[in-house]
Amino acid sequence: MFKDLRLGVKIGLGFGVVLLLLSIVLAEGIYSLNNAEKGIEEYRGLALDTNLAGKLQASMLMVRMNVKDYLITKSDKDLRQYHEYVSQMNGFLDEAKREIQKPERVLLIQKIKASLTSYEAAFTQVVNLIEQRNLVNETRLIPFGEGLSNIINDIIISAHGDKDSDATYYAGLVQETLLIGRLSMVRYLQTNNAQDFDHAV
Repeated sequence: MFKDLRLGVKIGLGFGVVLLLLSIVLAEGIYSLNNAEKGIEEYRGLALDTNLAGKLQASMLMVRMNVKDYLITKSDKDLRQYHEYVSQMNGFLDEAKREIQKPERVLLIQKIKASLTSYEAAFTQVVNLIEQRNLVNETRLIPFGEGLSNIINDIIISAHGDKDSDATYYAGLVQETLLIGRLSMVRYLQTNNAQDFDHAV
């Protein structure tokens, strides 16, 4: 069949076949490039989401560390750092709400935001209770303890002056018990240990 065709027609058919093959390869290439571009977009989105998730996790770790440190030290420095990391985390959550598009991840971000709000409220209560406890300690417990100690000292001095050895002895025991109780109270305020509380009361 092809023997009967003229050379020009054969060359034309050859070019036609080559062009058809090139068109197929070109179409396949364009399709693959489109798929690759979608894949790159998905990978970019996943990388951004993962990066934000890492920042959120690191910030929450620092928030928890500063809470732990504050509960031990009660220092303004740890409280200030806690607020800085909470603020940073809220910033990352706002960024995540803008950037993250997948509905299931958006839902997770909303849950994290709600949990962080509850966490902040609970820690604020803890800080307020610690401040109330410190106020009671400074305005009531310490003055009452010092007042009792002074009264017992006066009794000891008076009994010693009266040569009343029994009164001096028992007043000394009361003074010792009071000092141990006050020491246990101070220790309990630092450690929250039930045994220290039992000694204090």
